[in-house]
Amino acid sequence: MFPPGIEGIQLQDYTCGGYFLARLRKPGIDRPPSPRLPPHYFSASRCLSDFFPDAWVWNYAGPVDDDGNLVEDISDLPERTKGAARFGITPEQVPAVIRWGQIRCGRDFGVPRGFEHLHQARRATEWIGLAPEEVVFFGVGLHWMLTAKFVGDSEPDADFIVPHCVRQGRPLSPDGVALGYELLNYQYGDLGCSWICSGCEDKVADRPGCALNAHGYLNTFEAALECTRAVERGEIGAEPGPWYPWLMVRYG
Repeated sequence: MFPPGIEGIQLQDYTCGGYFLARLRKPGIDRPPSPRLPPHYFSASRCLSDFFPDAWVWNYAGPVDDDGNLVEDISDLPERTKGAARFGITPEQVPAVIRWGQIRCGRDFGVPRGFEHLHQARRATEWIGLAPEEVVFFGVGLHWMLTAKFVGDSEPDADFIVPHCVRQGRPLSPDGVALGYELLNYQYGDLGCSWICSGCEDKVADRPGCALNAHGYLNTFEAALECTRAVERGEIGAEPGPWYPWLMVRYG
């Protein structure tokens, strides 16, 4: 289903920014946000992809007893049920998923979505009712040259998965497939908008090495860094920064 990954990228050169579990877009149903993107494109931005878990899982749902059981009706249940349905989770399963989210947030996963360890993401699929080909595990990595800058731009907060993982300083798990680089801004403790949100990929498509590859990302770190700097200098209109080029790595 996916084109081959990029050879020659050394994953040990990239600090892990977390692992994620996302729903793949369905060709012919979910329209890609840009004609330059492939049908099964996925993004680390919640603007462009659906994630599990997300805020509907861990947002305060009501008081719990000493055993962690909700003692009142779940708040905002219709919205939570809608979020669950995107991942094939039935209304009957929603209370158990919400209980897990209320108790295990900060331990099994971090906010606003994502995992510190790959095995945690794989275990979370026990809740999901979609076919395996409809979901994707992936990690994001920040080149070691940029980690000190990111630490300076972010606040130390163990609850927010991306700054927490970067501060741990661990490299990405070595058993993944490198797909290319996505430019994302950092805001409120999270990876915010992708440069795709502002159509930046159209503005650089004619620059050498800056066309999107078969996965919808930039092929080289050098090109991604050049585009990132152009965005931050205001040469390419986009949301406020800081911006970083994140290596997207798919895992089986």
